[in-house]
Amino acid sequence: MISIFIEKITLDINKIFDIVLIKEIIAPIIIIISGIVLYQIANIIMKKSFNLKVYKIANRQKKTLFSLINNIIKYVIIAIVVLMILDVYGIETKTILASIGILGLVIGLAVQDTLRDFISGVFIILDNQYSVGDNVMINGFRGTVINLGLKTTRIKAYTGEIKVIANRNIMEVINYSKENSLAIIDVSVLYDDMEKTEKILTELCQQLSTELSKIKGPVQFLGVNKVTKDFIEYRIIVETVPLANIEIENKIKLEVKQTLNKNKIEVTYQ
Repeated sequence: MISIFIEKITLDINKIFDIVLIKEIIAPIIIIISGIVLYQIANIIMKKSFNLKVYKIANRQKKTLFSLINNIIKYVIIAIVVLMILDVYGIETKTILASIGILGLVIGLAVQDTLRDFISGVFIILDNQYSVGDNVMINGFRGTVINLGLKTTRIKAYTGEIKVIANRNIMEVINYSKENSLAIIDVSVLYDDMEKTEKILTELCQQLSTELSKIKGPVQFLGVNKVTKDFIEYRIIVETVPLANIEIENKIKLEVKQTLNKNKIEVTYQ
């Protein structure tokens, strides 16, 4: 009887030991390994997502955004793992979560403007509103973007001034670098031989279409644009690479003037 009693106690002790071993040693290890695996899976998914050409994000901005989101995921997983391990050891986590919530609320109120800047910066990057090097007008200020951060955007004007704008304050953006520009040349000549003038301008446009760089299509002679009592106005247009329209307009104006003057046709630009 005694031997049976001892054997039973020993068995019970072994069961208790096994339960404690599983709960306090093996369970935390499993939780930690699960957290690492979860982080690695999230990391792989993020890398594949960022490699997709859904958003045309510059490499520098892509790295910044990837690093930011990666850190957020990492610390969230770490926090969850720590709380789960504390729960395994019987430590009350509800109080900890409540304290964290209150602390987060206080910090959020203290840095709400910074958070708004940060969120706006993320959406600017994701929406690809503009990138470093783009010529833009933001809130009425025009210049070249020299820095795009998650908190502020820096723009340098043609005259050298640098304006720093908090991302949360960016209300209106005009980006002159996203699409091709259009060069428009209005040529005014005195009433003369209209047929001769139109023929010269048509041939000149065909010639310039093969000679000019920075154009994205043929130079088009649209014909008469306006008629007044003193002169007749013709219009020429051509699509150019972004921001090259002024340069191309000046080149075409010079070519038009020289060509028409050679043919004894007086030209003026309105």
